[in-house]
Amino acid sequence: MAEHELEPPAVAGPGAEGERASKSTREQHTPPVRWWTKRRRVLHYMARGGSLNRFEAVGHLHDWVLPSTVSAITAQYGITVDRRSETVRGYMGAPTTTTRYWLSSEEQRAALNALAREADTAGLAETANILRQRTDEGGGA
Repeated sequence: MAEHELEPPAVAGPGAEGERASKSTREQHTPPVRWWTKRRRVLHYMARGGSLNRFEAVGHLHDWVLPSTVSAITAQYGITVDRRSETVRGYMGAPTTTTRYWLSSEEQRAALNALAREADTAGLAETANILRQRTDEGGGA
C-alpha cells in the first residue's frame, strides 16, 4: 500500500477493538480499526467510485443489510445515494432482482468531506488530510 493510500479494514467489529494503527512511517495514517464503522466502510467504498448490490456488499464489506445501511447513510450524512434495479443470479442460479447503489461525482466529494470531518473530530488528522486530497482530486479512486 502506498503511503498516500487509505484503506479501511475488511472487518471492523468487536473482535478488532484492541487493534491500533502501526507507528511505522508507512502506516502512521491508518485509523484504528474501530473507526471504520460499517457505515463509514460503505460510504468510503462508494465515495471512491464503487457500486454495490446487497450480495456484493456481503462479500466486499461484510454488510448483510446494505439497504438499511444506505438508508442510514442518507439520514446521517444527507448524501443522496443513486440506485437502480438489476437482475442477478440468485439461489441455484435462479434470477433475482436486487438494487445497485452508487454515488454521483458530486456526492462522492460530499462523502469524502463528511468522512474527513469525522476523522478530524476523532483526532485523525492524517486520515482527514488524505480524504481531503481525494476530494480535491474530484473524489473516486
